[in-house]
Amino acid sequence: MARYFNMIDKFLASTDVDLRWTNCVAVSADGALAMVKTHPGFVALVKGENPSIMSTHCMIHRQALVVKAWSLIWKELMKDVTKNQLHQGPAANYLNKPGIV
Repeated sequence: MARYFNMIDKFLASTDVDLRWTNCVAVSADGALAMVKTHPGFVALVKGENPSIMSTHCMIHRQALVVKAWSLIWKELMKDVTKNQLHQGPAANYLNKPGIV
């Protein structure tokens, strides 16, 4: 992880804009041990430069985990809702197409 940290550190130093780790308020990672473990994970290296920085689990990865867990529950719920609430008409015909629910 030091390699990636060094690459980003060099980039921050090479820009014309005043980019410093001390100005960074948060860093997001995918939750892999290589990214977040205490030593020598990327987040630990960043916290070495700015101890007050917040670290979070990437929102996109969080969403993907939720979708995996809830997709079957959601599908069953929608089957019940459409079966009980939409018996006829254009909406029922659309929702009853293969692959919709």
